[in-house]
Amino acid sequence: MKPAITLTEAISDVRLLGAPFTSPSFWTWKTLAKVIDGIALREPRELELFQQCTGRTKLPSGPVKRIIILAGRRAGKDRFASAVAVWRAALAQDWSMHASAGEGQVCLLIRADKRQAAILRRYCHGLIRTPFPFYRSGRVNHWLKVKNPAAPAVRREAEEDWSGKRRTGGGMKRIEMSDREK
Repeated sequence: MKPAITLTEAISDVRLLGAPFTSPSFWTWKTLAKVIDGIALREPRELELFQQCTGRTKLPSGPVKRIIILAGRRAGKDRFASAVAVWRAALAQDWSMHASAGEGQVCLLIRADKRQAAILRRYCHGLIRTPFPFYRSGRVNHWLKVKNPAAPAVRREAEEDWSGKRRTGGGMKRIEMSDREK
């Protein structure tokens, strides 16, 4: 199935996910996005990069299903992986046709430890806020929850009286766990 917006389009458009990829040094990640999307590589440096990294002379005929990335420190792996996850979860497809009414969708990004996972969560949070300013998000220790304020359930939650005072916005509330519950 062809995605609604390709990864290449998403990370090339600063109104979507492209803001962190504006530096000329990110051309390699944009080339990888083209390979993921199955878009033909036209520039000589893109072809050379593909051949150097894969050892192949023939380009894939369509989108690839699996990629293994070997990259050093500070190469932008987390930034790119977060962009791929946000693109796949929010822009590539309308997932509502695969879920039951009221069912939430989950996109997993897995790292070796909580510290590394927190980095990915922060990247995803930053990326989501750019193309979706109308979304509000709440944070829990190691996951990110996004709510659409236009959804009826969120509007009802915002209108409910939780503390004896009338709430004037936002359907999210932060719940702190006591030391006993942790």
